[in-house]
Amino acid sequence: RTGVFSHFYEYDDPSANYQSPQQQGFDANGLRSADYLVLEDFMGAWVDLEGNTVKVYSIDAWEPRLVAALSRLGRPDIEVSLRPSLAGGWLCGSFELDMANSSMEQLMWYSPDGRMSIWMKGRD
Repeated sequence: RTGVFSHFYEYDDPSANYQSPQQQGFDANGLRSADYLVLEDFMGAWVDLEGNTVKVYSIDAWEPRLVAALSRLGRPDIEVSLRPSLAGGWLCGSFELDMANSSMEQLMWYSPDGRMSIWMKGRD
């Protein structure tokens, strides 16, 4: 199909651009795998295994600039940036997301010196 109207033919079949949930990175439970996480998936309340409450929010109303605030009684909050890495993954401070073992409900982070932090979604 060529010619002046050829660009209309790409819309003839509505299923031509359809991607299954699995192709969009969702598992059978409707959760997105870490390979497909977007900034919005990080936002909200988490808890880590060290007893910190982790709240992820944007500090800019016009562009997504995320901060993770780690809170625990008896200690000032720790705030670190959460951003995409140049390698295509995610960084939180100096920790890198373990894409193979993370999901929308649980994030595993590793520091360059081998420390690990695990966050679980929605548990204040």
